[in-house]
Amino acid sequence: MAGTCDKLAGTAIKVGGFYDHVHLFVRIPAKVAVSDFVGSLKCNTSKHINDTTRKIEKFGWQDGYGAFTVSVSQNDTVVKYIENQMVHHSKRSFEKEYL
Repeated sequence: MAGTCDKLAGTAIKVGGFYDHVHLFVRIPAKVAVSDFVGSLKCNTSKHINDTTRKIEKFGWQDGYGAFTVSVSQNDTVVKYIENQMVHHSKRSFEKEYL
């Protein structure tokens, strides 16, 4: 995913997640709409997964996404949050957090 971000003119700062979702901390160029970036990222990564795995069922991302802006002063906090997803979700499920 980091490589795909680079190909889309973005910068992946941290990529990680849990079994059923992914977190991306990325810089998206101001000239690129977030929806266009995420759409292209999902399209390219699902194509890569489907082209390089031998699964019978095709992989596809869920509809929608969440996007948040972060001040530079919070960069380290966001990186730690992404790095600690296993511990984080052992205490609180993704569904509960999302709702």
